[in-house]
Amino acid sequence: MRVAQAAGYVYSWSASASEVTLSRPGLTIVLRPGNRRYEINDRVAYASEAPAYENGDLFVPADVVTQLRALAGATPVSRATEGARPGPTLAQQSGKLTITARSAVGRAAIVVDGTAPGPVPVTITLAGTMSKDIPDVVLGRVTLATDGTFHATLAVANIPRGSVVTVTATSLPGVTPATARVTVDAPHPEINTDLDHLPKDPK
Repeated sequence: MRVAQAAGYVYSWSASASEVTLSRPGLTIVLRPGNRRYEINDRVAYASEAPAYENGDLFVPADVVTQLRALAGATPVSRATEGARPGPTLAQQSGKLTITARSAVGRAAIVVDGTAPGPVPVTITLAGTMSKDIPDVVLGRVTLATDGTFHATLAVANIPRGSVVTVTATSLPGVTPATARVTVDAPHPEINTDLDHLPKDPK
């Protein structure tokens, strides 16, 4: 967290997805405890050692720290803040997020609406629970600039009907996250996929 804040990233922890998201305008980095593989926007990178989560912070190896600082340097603060509204500093942020989520009509997607305590960035993560025998899967993630409200529609293709999607909204340190859950149905009764034929959990 200290490295992230010094480099100008927004740091957020998602308990449901077990991952840390660092974000700047145009840049999102996702790290997971115990996993050397991490994401830089849509690109995959590998750390020399797996990050470790301890006492509320994620400890990463030196090569990841170097990468984080280099990426932040490629997006100067003047560019990152251009056009942004003036607002409180990280230390001044407080309050909580609220969200509602529902299946989109006529398409395989989740519609998310919510509120934030001011013009803060909000990261929305979708995690799908398909079966008790299959680990939860991260279906999508987006970081939004907000003015106190936010709206997003995130696709959830290739997920069987009856799956539960957990929608988590996170923001700056001091801002309480929010979670909602949606049971996915087919966007049209005649649409069917092979995933709909996965073995069902016993009652």
